[in-house]
Order: sequence, then structure tokens, then C-alpha cells
Amino acid sequence: MRIIQSYWSKPIVKMSNWSHFEYHFLTWILSCLRLKKFYPDVSLVTDGIGKRILIDILKLPYNNVSVILNDIQYVNPKIWTYGKLYTYNIQDSSFLHIDGDVIIGRRLPFMNEDLVAQHLELNFMHNKKFFFLLRDKGYILPFGNISKDSSVGEVNAGILGGSDINFFHDYVSIAMKFISDNITRIDNISSSNELAAFNTILEQHIFFMQALRMHKKISVLLPEGHVDDSYVQLANFRQGIYSDYIHPVGYLKSNPLFGEKISELLFKEYPQIFDLFLRNKNRIYKELDFSSRYNINSPLIELFKRNLLKQQSSINIIRFLRETALSSYKVDFMELKFKINPYIKVYKSEAVNQWNMLIPSILSTPEELIIIRINLGILGQFLFSIIQRFKGHSFYMAEIIKLSNKSSEENNKKIIAALRQFIYMHAFVRV
Repeated sequence: MRIIQSYWSKPIVKMSNWSHFEYHFLTWILSCLRLKKFYPDVSLVTDGIGKRILIDILKLPYNNVSVILNDIQYVNPKIWTYGKLYTYNIQDSSFLHIDGDVIIGRRLPFMNEDLVAQHLELNFMHNKKFFFLLRDKGYILPFGNISKDSSVGEVNAGILGGSDINFFHDYVSIAMKFISDNITRIDNISSSNELAAFNTILEQHIFFMQALRMHKKISVLLPEGHVDDSYVQLANFRQGIYSDYIHPVGYLKSNPLFGEKISELLFKEYPQIFDLFLRNKNRIYKELDFSSRYNINSPLIELFKRNLLKQQSSINIIRFLRETALSSYKVDFMELKFKINPYIKVYKSEAVNQWNMLIPSILSTPEELIIIRINLGILGQFLFSIIQRFKGHSFYMAEIIKLSNKSSEENNKKIIAALRQFIYMHAFVRV
């Protein structure tokens, strides 16, 4: 099967869910390079802007590049799946389309199956909510109405493809009719929830229902039960070189920790292209008529940044960030000595009753120290108390466990899990 990625530049800026737009490109770069690691031939379907960014500036090693998506610049970018649908429809032989936020760790187990998807979503509550949101707003639905008690089946299109090309032509034809039947409603969409609902039903529900109608088997990468409605199983960065398959969908992108982990992984594997992006990101943003979305006006972040730069130069901080990203623990972390990361701030936002951590990003350059804010959730108070106790001192994890008032095997497991999370987010660094 031919491996294809598609990049339609028109909706990218407004429709990106990433907390920081840099993560969008760094994830795409790693996605492409991992595909090339396991497949000799990877093609890109894009438009002129996409070609200038991905090929001319970033030099990504696609074997074939088409700018046929120039033909759809008239389409409303709210229909952000349109570029993918157009790409599916122009295929004339078996293919696998891989989204730009999918990162593989091994060759995919497909040969020449009729239909392929990442996984099936047979009873995901948010899909049902999306379906009835559109119904209640008066959308003309592609396969008619269903009862409130029914489930809404979909595929996840992180991977989508197959050898039944006629099926894809029929599927895209139904999707296009769904668009034309509701074009006025689409033009008037104002909420992100409705926009997500429309695009999800458009691409994933129609594919699932058409396969069901035609009695076609959908081969999947991930078996039923492997992924639940939270999708957190698709962003497991702790197995091996992280994971054999990463796909941070939807709301997961709003957590900067996932973007940082992907960026660190790219830095570890391909440091030269990581730096190539950082050197050229302003040039890329100019192509997209876009400026960075960092919250540079946050007084707390600005004060934290100024205080850091009084302690150390940006070059020394960046060196520290990169050395930390390259750290690996080949032995049990309980045997290692750690210290509190000197470049973090943990605080509680009383306005929203939320614990946060400020930390410099791996995206930082000597010209721009970038700070990200990570929501610590229920672990915030615990981390704050550890910092109060061990700031300025090195420690073993066993010392923290001994401080607990509740000594039991179950409680110790919870503490160890929390400590592992603190290492993962670089709140603790190795001495």
C-alpha cells in the first residue's frame, strides 16, 4: 500500500488544537520522518503554501509531492477535513493515508486490505453527543435519524485507506452531498463544538456507516477496547522509545506536556531538523500570515521569565533543557539521586483553584525564552510540599516515600506513580 499524507494549509492556523502552534509542525516533521524510517516511499498531497513550508523550507524527504489541493482554495476552511476527503477521492490504487499527528514506531501490519482505519469507535459518548447536536440544529444527516438509545458508530481516521477504491469514491460522494445539503449551516457555525461535530460526522461516521451498509470489513490497527473515549492510550510516551503508536487527538493537543514530549523526541532523533525548524519558524509563519499564540502578556509568566534570566543566561537555560531532554534512565529511578528543577515555579491559582507549573520549553531559543504552563491537577499540592522540603538539596525517591503518614503497599504505589510523573514532566532532574 502506498503511504500518503495530506496538508491543506488553508484551515491550519484557525483549526489547530495545539496549545502552541510550534507543536503542530514539530509533530508533522516527526510523523513524516518516522514514516520514512519504515517505508521507502511516502507521498505528500498539499497546496502551494504547504509545499513551500514542508518541502522548500523544512526539506522533508517525501518522494512525491502534488499541489493539487490548490484546486480547493475556494472551500470554506471550517470544513477542515475537506483536504483529506479530496485526497482520498483522487487515489487510483491501494493506499494508507496517515495524519500528520500520527507517529509510528514500527511498520504498520497492513498488506492489501479492502478498508483500513486506526480503530473503531462503537460506543463513544462524545460521538453520540456530536450526532445529536447536529440533529438538534437541523442538519440534514447523511443516513437519516436514529433513536436516542442507539449508539453512533465511527472509525478513527488517524489511519484511513484500503484497496477498494470504488468504496472511497462512493464514500466521498456521500460526504460531499452532506456538505452541500448543509452549506448554509456550515457557513454559520460559530462554536468549536459544532465545528468538531460536523467534521467528525463528515469523515468518520460516514465512512463507518457506508462500510456497514455495503457489508465491508474494516481492518484496524488497534483492537476494540484498546482505546476508550478519553484517547489517553494514544499518547503514552513512557513505553520504550515512548510508544509504537502515538496519536494525540483533539483535546489532548491542548495539554502542552504532550507537545513538549513530541518535541523532545524529535530533538533526540533528529536534532538538526529540530533546529532547522526553530531557525525558520518566523519564515513559516509569514507563509501562513500568522503570529505566535504564546500568552506573552501574562504578568505571571513575564515575571517568572525575567527572574529566570536574572539567574542564568538564556543559552545556559537552553543547554540545561536539552541535556534534560536527552536524559534516559536505564536503571530503576528509585536508585537514582535527583534534585528539584531550578527553572520551575509551582503555584496555586486561587481564582480557579488550580495548581500549575511554569517551566521553560524545549522550543526556547537564545532570542526567545518560551514558558509553558502545565496543569498539575491533584498532584499539585504534593509537588509543592516536596519542593518546600527538598529545594536546594538532592534526594532519593525513598526519602519522599518515608515522609508519608500512610505507610501501605497501595499508598506507596500511588506515591511512586506520582514521582514518576514528576520526572516525566521534568519537575525533578537527575543529579
